[in-house]
Amino acid sequence: MGSLVDELQRREAAAREEAEELRGRIAQLAERLAGVEERLSRLVIARETVDEVLSEAGAVASPAAVPDGAAPSRSGHLSAVGVLAVPPWRAGLEVSALPEAYRDLVEVAEDAGCPLRAVQIAAAAGLSTDKAKVEGLRSKLKRLVERGWLAEEAGPGLFTLPHRKKSPMEPYAPIGGADPFAASMKLVTALVAELQAAEAAGLTAYELEQFVAGRGREVLRQMVQDHLDLRAAREQETAREHGAPVAGPDGITRGRVETGHGRLLATLFGTVQVIRCAWRRPGAGNLYPADAALSLPAPRHSHTLARLAVLEAARGSFEAAHAAITGRCGPVIGKRQVEQAVVNAAADITAFYAARISGHRQGRRPPGQDAHPADGRGEAEPQADGHPGVRLRCRAGPAPPP
Repeated sequence: MGSLVDELQRREAAAREEAEELRGRIAQLAERLAGVEERLSRLVIARETVDEVLSEAGAVASPAAVPDGAAPSRSGHLSAVGVLAVPPWRAGLEVSALPEAYRDLVEVAEDAGCPLRAVQIAAAAGLSTDKAKVEGLRSKLKRLVERGWLAEEAGPGLFTLPHRKKSPMEPYAPIGGADPFAASMKLVTALVAELQAAEAAGLTAYELEQFVAGRGREVLRQMVQDHLDLRAAREQETAREHGAPVAGPDGITRGRVETGHGRLLATLFGTVQVIRCAWRRPGAGNLYPADAALSLPAPRHSHTLARLAVLEAARGSFEAAHAAITGRCGPVIGKRQVEQAVVNAAADITAFYAARISGHRQGRRPPGQDAHPADGRGEAEPQADGHPGVRLRCRAGPAPPP
């Protein structure tokens, strides 16, 4: 019996000794961790400072944006040091002017509609939420704040789009006397002149197609912009002449009208700006009748662009879909937004098939047609209610059993 007690005491002493050894190692690791974190913090601060100095130097050296991965060297020339130039925000400058890494962050903040922390933005953008990665992301967000693209109005570390004040009844381009499509016609005339020039005679068929596709897309974008501007001017003119109160779907009547409220809309031809009137009332949200008239989606990207994203994603990967859309339409949508468009399209599948089954039972569906979700080859089409999602148009197939 005594030998058993002695053995237990020996094991207890060994365990105590091992525990003390582990505590000592934990203290050493904690000390090393504190030192590494301090070094990491200094490196982050140093990199932010260097990036800021080089970016400002690049802006001074050239008014144009410095390409990704380039920064001015001591001699004033550009050298690759991994710096992305962020131009200061100004009225009329679109988010597409930002490098893609920064453009995605602004779009996340815009889609959220409320202040977000750096880790939340990282998660929404599909980036790593590791502490070191988030600190690097925070430096980008701070740079966007410095350049006027984002703001920390809700408090330090809470990033959102800045609130830009609008003056009531701000003047707008008059309708009468001016050709509302003058800018479009100017681009058309310039394109025709370039095609008639001697230099165009040496273009190959491929070069000619590429040239007309690129310039033609800008002409079409300008036509959409001119049309939207014309509608905005007419809405403003009507509001100034009549200015009748407007009741919203919430039943609240809004009697105060402000003009010049703008939002961006990414289309197949590029990004345009939609200017509309806002009817306001203290304590109630703004009402935009033009948004309903145009059936604008809540996100930035148009229904047609979202439909294209779904169709391209069904053919392959999100990366391939993004590349195909960018090649056709320019930089109008990011890969994350392509993924979100597909998610929105899939959100209505349950209700869609419930309606189709109901149609079968009531004999309203043409025989010999069926939707095939398994092979993913339905054709996407906008919903009748204007929802940004899409429905699958059935294709010919075997008739369902009675």
